[in-house]
Amino acid sequence: MAMIETGLAKSDGADIYFERRGDGPALLLISGGGGDAGVYTFLADVLAADYTVLTYDRRGNSRSPLHGPPTTLRPEEQSADAVAVLDANGFDAALAFGSSAGAVIGFDLVARHPSRVVGLVAHEAPVLRILPEAAELLAFHDELDALLEKDQVMEAYIRFMEHAGLGSTARTGGDADTSEADAGAVPVLGPEIAELVARMQANIEFFMRYEMRAISSFVPDYEALRAARVPMAIAGGLDTGDAYYNRTGKVVADELGIEFVELAGDHLGYGSDPVGFARGIKPIFDRLAAAQPST
Repeated sequence: MAMIETGLAKSDGADIYFERRGDGPALLLISGGGGDAGVYTFLADVLAADYTVLTYDRRGNSRSPLHGPPTTLRPEEQSADAVAVLDANGFDAALAFGSSAGAVIGFDLVARHPSRVVGLVAHEAPVLRILPEAAELLAFHDELDALLEKDQVMEAYIRFMEHAGLGSTARTGGDADTSEADAGAVPVLGPEIAELVARMQANIEFFMRYEMRAISSFVPDYEALRAARVPMAIAGGLDTGDAYYNRTGKVVADELGIEFVELAGDHLGYGSDPVGFARGIKPIFDRLAAAQPST
């Protein structure tokens, strides 16, 4: 394991817990639904051999307390939090990777703060509105909202996970981006993994009530992404198949005329095969860094 430094970044409306590993160019890993830095523990340990890896708990999740009552996820707040993490660690810009909702936040970070991003790899962003069957997918989210209105949070969560093809992780408190499947990737489950699972379970209601719908309703700002001139690649999982959150990436890649690549594993491949995932993603980061536009 790489040595970890921790701290709190001050953002508007929240204190953002972060972890820092390694040395070298800055690499920011943005977590998805459930918003906990721990989902990238194994991937960050591998990548710390080549980068200064920054991970963080997204606002309202785990160890990143809000200053007031919870509100619906706003992409502009999320990207401002990412900038706050960079500022707290003394970096003007970083490579960035986001999976699932983290990829959504990555798109917004590039659109709003292009000077802070060296390059972005967006992995399986669930941007439903760009798919042909968007109406059907969003109608399913209406059903989930109805369950939430009845305070049937766990029922809504389990249905969401099963619909996403991740039902085996739902019963233990994973989310759309982490689960005991991540924990099962290591031979010995230490106390830090038990703590992660407990934190993720505690984040479920926040995810369902304040993040899920905002994520599914997001549409990339293609004009702003083009204008940003930030090198980007879209990634899917070798084992993800035809899941909607994989097909969305292909639509975005086609729209922007950028690279679509496949990485080890499925939606949770960064946890189930962190070594293989890192082996696949490092050459992509190298290409993105080399493609930085001249000023």
